[in-house]
Amino acid sequence: MKKQQQVSSMGRSGRLNKDKLYSVVDRYLGTPYRFGGDSERGIDCSAFTRRVYRGQGVELPRNSREQARVGMSIAYSSIRTGDLIFFDTSINGGISHVGIYIGSNTFAHASSSKGVTKSSLKEKYYVKRFVKGGRVFVD
Repeated sequence: MKKQQQVSSMGRSGRLNKDKLYSVVDRYLGTPYRFGGDSERGIDCSAFTRRVYRGQGVELPRNSREQARVGMSIAYSSIRTGDLIFFDTSINGGISHVGIYIGSNTFAHASSSKGVTKSSLKEKYYVKRFVKGGRVFVD
């Protein structure tokens, strides 16, 4: 696991509160996707992960590429609840999408076609496009 840049912890311990995580995710489920959006009226993938992490007292950078530079890089086999999940969904290569792992091979994200939703990491689309996980929270 490679250590990367730190994020602002807003004075919190850096430990994951799963109840808060699920609460914020549930609040945004069904929110429409809007590129550059950052509200319950429309949100993009990186703004969604920022809002969920903000509920944990952690401030993430604004876009998925910058978010991929924080915390520890995690292999697919080591992903756990609260980890960021990064994908290459563009034709240009590189990280272009981010979600949050919520357990049971499921992650929450703002999909450009479905809005904020839960998806399976086992779906072929995501398996082919998975780049890495990112861990910000410690045990």
